Amino acid sequence: MFQAVFRHSDVLMLPIVALVLFALAFVAVSVRAMKKDEQTSRVAALPLESDDGPMSPQLPGASHER
Repeated sequence: MFQAVFRHSDVLMLPIVALVLFALAFVAVSVRAMKKDEQTSRVAALPLESDDGPMSPQLPGASHER
């Protein structure tokens, strides 16, 4: 009974389209995340740099004393 109703329905195409769109978005985000460029390498190396440079300006009233 349900097969006869769904056989001529375009509703079954929506999950397939959603799956294809999700797969394309997933692949695009994965490729973007795996791609290494100059900016990514520079930002990834920030925690390893020394702190010998000039101090950044602090907000008035803020202190780093503990």
